[in-house]
Amino acid sequence: MVDTCLNHGVTPMITLQHFTLPAWATHAGAWTNPAFSSWFARYTRYVMERLENRVPHISTINEPGNTITRGYLGTFPTPPFVRNLDAFDAAAAGLNAAHRSAREVIRELTPGVKVGMSHALQDWHANPGGLPTMRWAREVHEDRFFAETAEDDFVGVQTYTRLDVNAPRIVGHLSAAVLRSRRLTQALVLPHLRRQAVAAVPTGEAPADGVRRTLMGYRWAPEAVGETIQRVANLFPGKEIVITEHGVATNQDTERIDYIREGLRAVHRLIGDGLPITGYVHWSMLDNWEWWDGYGPTYGLVAVDRTNQTRTIKPSARWYGDVARANRMPT
Repeated sequence: MVDTCLNHGVTPMITLQHFTLPAWATHAGAWTNPAFSSWFARYTRYVMERLENRVPHISTINEPGNTITRGYLGTFPTPPFVRNLDAFDAAAAGLNAAHRSAREVIRELTPGVKVGMSHALQDWHANPGGLPTMRWAREVHEDRFFAETAEDDFVGVQTYTRLDVNAPRIVGHLSAAVLRSRRLTQALVLPHLRRQAVAAVPTGEAPADGVRRTLMGYRWAPEAVGETIQRVANLFPGKEIVITEHGVATNQDTERIDYIREGLRAVHRLIGDGLPITGYVHWSMLDNWEWWDGYGPTYGLVAVDRTNQTRTIKPSARWYGDVARANRMPT
């Protein structure tokens, strides 16, 4: 696959781990097993000995925050279906250790290849009442996995939406008190996350709040990627940033063009401000399978007929191709 990309003038970017694990690794405790980082290092060595230096950027792990909060805090029904703060802490530490071991292998074998992680980042907003909850959620979903980023060559940013965490001020005081207690967080917050996960599953019906949303149920916010990039740049000044995912689930292709355009404009303004943004990767080339929603939410620049596998290039693909070839924003 790498050779095919290079033969057609496409620069490949590899992600070593994207949500799924071998069954044997899961049965052995997955990220919580102290041996996992050595397993991941062995796997990384196997891959890099074959890729050598033909891939300029390697992302070790895709969306670490989603991987661990969903599987160990219950934000979505994801293996290993554990709902425990101690297990979450162990899994998060294990994931960071696996990333660190993979980075060491890559630098040993292919010192010219850049290595980082691709983080799922939200554009967080909160009023005073929602601030304690927002800070806690951002810490477990994002900040916990920035632990190793200072030593990485680049930060991968993946942003699809804006999240508003609002509550009356009195609720903020209560939330702060609950979140200071590990026991209360386990007993009260984790069950609440499970209920929220069930409520967040798209139904295909128009939202009752009147907010414009995508087929995934996300708030329409193409410019949110600019806010998350700015946050990363503030946390890690001078660090290379690659937008490793940005796109929209919609069945109206004109909306896809609008979404990409507004996202690119936000990115372009930050490049003009001098931020070291070196790439933008659209999600996705094809209408793809989404883990909890199947083939319903269409993200692709290319449509796929699942009855016969016919591919149809959408107008958004041609529009985006023109932008890429010109290497400039359209007027």
